[in-house]
Amino acid sequence: SFTVMVICRADNETVDMTPLNKRIGWQSGVDTGWTLRRHSANKNLYGYVGDGITGMQVVFPSASNRILATYALRRDVTADTIALLWDGAVKSTTTDLTTATLANAFDLLIGAGAAGVSGFWQGQIMAVALWRKALTPAEIVLAGDELLGIPLVATIPDQTLLEEATLSIPVSATGGPLTYTISGPAFVTLVDNGDDTATITIAPKNDDAGVYTVQVSAIGAGGVDTATFQITVLMSNRIGGVGAILRSPRRGTRPPR
Repeated sequence: SFTVMVICRADNETVDMTPLNKRIGWQSGVDTGWTLRRHSANKNLYGYVGDGITGMQVVFPSASNRILATYALRRDVTADTIALLWDGAVKSTTTDLTTATLANAFDLLIGAGAAGVSGFWQGQIMAVALWRKALTPAEIVLAGDELLGIPLVATIPDQTLLEEATLSIPVSATGGPLTYTISGPAFVTLVDNGDDTATITIAPKNDDAGVYTVQVSAIGAGGVDTATFQITVLMSNRIGGVGAILRSPRRGTRPPR
């Protein structure tokens, strides 16, 4: 099993182009190896896997030009499938009839076809990654975001504490290098740890009882992601008892039922 992924943008509609190739005869025949190729006539994206005996092909029709996209070719020997994915979505799949190893396939070429003399890529190639496993669509999306520097902040659970208490919460995100910002009440502060993590400190004072919304943003090279959570501050050491959010009524008023 393997997954190969390339993040790229095609700028030419008139030539066959190959962002990734590990197949000797990339245009015809049964060869050992695999390739990702865009066809000039129909703009189709092709994925090929061959073991020298059998060759299998998957096709995604009319892949758009001049759009930054993630192409992925996945071979799953457990499920016996070959799939072509676009931005993490499975666009084409077929039964994998290949059986032999691809360990002795042709050298990997980036941005060129057979022997590095045909099928040159005309556009941009941002990142290339390969895995010795069949990734899920969600894993491919996450890997693409990380390679492009698009952050994804881990979920931060809602918090409850008393006035005058202090609480520290770790924050993490993928897609670094990152910087962090925070929006919320004054008693909530954030320290960027400089290692793609941060620490939130919640330290409400007297008269801070209530419910608050906090938003944390992680800023990466490829964009921004945010996580929102709520803080409930309970009243303490007051008439009305520990845990009451509402203060005691003034003298002469009827207390709430």
